[in-house]
Amino acid sequence: MTNTYYEILQVEKSASESEIKAAFKRLARIHHPDKNSDSAEATARFQTLKNAYDVLIDPFQRRQYDRTLRPVGFGTRAPAPSEPPKSSFHHDSESKKKLDKRIAELGASLDQLQVQKSATDHDIWTEEELLAKLKIKLDNLNDEGEDEKAAGTASKGKRDFKLASWFTSGESAQVKEARARRAAERNAARTALQEQIEQATATIAGLRSRDEPLMAQIMKEMRELARLNIERESLARDK
Repeated sequence: MTNTYYEILQVEKSASESEIKAAFKRLARIHHPDKNSDSAEATARFQTLKNAYDVLIDPFQRRQYDRTLRPVGFGTRAPAPSEPPKSSFHHDSESKKKLDKRIAELGASLDQLQVQKSATDHDIWTEEELLAKLKIKLDNLNDEGEDEKAAGTASKGKRDFKLASWFTSGESAQVKEARARRAAERNAARTALQEQIEQATATIAGLRSRDEPLMAQIMKEMRELARLNIERESLARDK
């Protein structure tokens, strides 16, 4: 007569671990060789019970056996479950430990990367705000120069047209000198602003060059973390 391991232990296929243990203890008392004059038949029967118990009590071996369920006879040894695929997470208990450890490591790494990312984003935002202000100052400075140039041209045209007697050559020289002085000041300020703009632009470029690989690493670790969480959930369902 042939029997499955479940039939040998006289349990249902859905039997729990405690039910399998209880069934084995009960049957072992009956079929133990010490209680059967060490007969060859009793020894073989007990060994079959032990084989059935060893497979069904181990979650991985039990799943493998269920996939290739074959009836076996008392006194015979069922084919051993196929070897698990080579993987760092091949055994349930070891799998959970390794998964939990790796998930914790990734979580800590992501926390650190997020801190770095936040700091870099803040620095980029600060530099971009500074750059915007510098550009506004430069635009205002250029507008001021254009306005004064336009005003000077209009004033000169009006003087030439009216030939105002009160406008002396001395006053004209003073106006020209003041205008030239303001133009020189604007040029110096413009040069300083342009240098600051170039520096801010270079700083932003440097920050972005650090930010891109940082973001890529964050995305990579987030994908890995998601994969491991799915694997852990799958492992929990298989138990």
